[in-house]
Amino acid sequence: HFEIWDNDGVNGSKSARTASMTFEMPTLKEYEAKTEQNNEEIKDRLEQALEDISDVQEEIEELREKLMQKQELEWEDRKQLQELLDKQQQVQQNVEEIRETFQENLSEQNDYKQYDERLQQKQELLQQMFEEVLTEEMQQMIEEMEQLLEEMSKEQSLEELQDMELSEEQLENELDRMLDLFKQFELEQKMQDITAKLEDLAKDQEE
Repeated sequence: HFEIWDNDGVNGSKSARTASMTFEMPTLKEYEAKTEQNNEEIKDRLEQALEDISDVQEEIEELREKLMQKQELEWEDRKQLQELLDKQQQVQQNVEEIRETFQENLSEQNDYKQYDERLQQKQELLQQMFEEVLTEEMQQMIEEMEQLLEEMSKEQSLEELQDMELSEEQLENELDRMLDLFKQFELEQKMQDITAKLEDLAKDQEE
């Protein structure tokens, strides 16, 4: 608790005290359970992001085929383009949130456990991939398309849709690689934890 006094020299100092609180560190078992929960969340959200990207790619292809049959853009086409841009923005926001969860998980793990050099290298590689997966070019492309949307011609739209499709394909490939690497990392992490526990058990039995 905290206790403070005023500086009333005439009547004497009076004190005020906060309610008492207890700080308790989580146990190793609780830390490990939280890590496992976070790992599952990261995997699930990466898989969901890949599904969302696949949906966006299908919609891009459908819109491109639709525009090829038209002379010029209509209001509905511009609306569909805007919806695609919104979905792409949402995918990027979701990936950013996954990155933050990964960083938080990494920080918590490093507080209570030290892994071997090989696992640390995988951690660093994953961290780097999360940092680099969302490029400034992707964001810039979305912003430029939104600015030009009202004035965009059919030809410009087809070009921009092609760029968007390439961008989504690149993002999909990177996230797919990250998901595979994350699963490998998680498996090796569990194996190392089990090995450490078996070694501790062996020492206890020997004693």
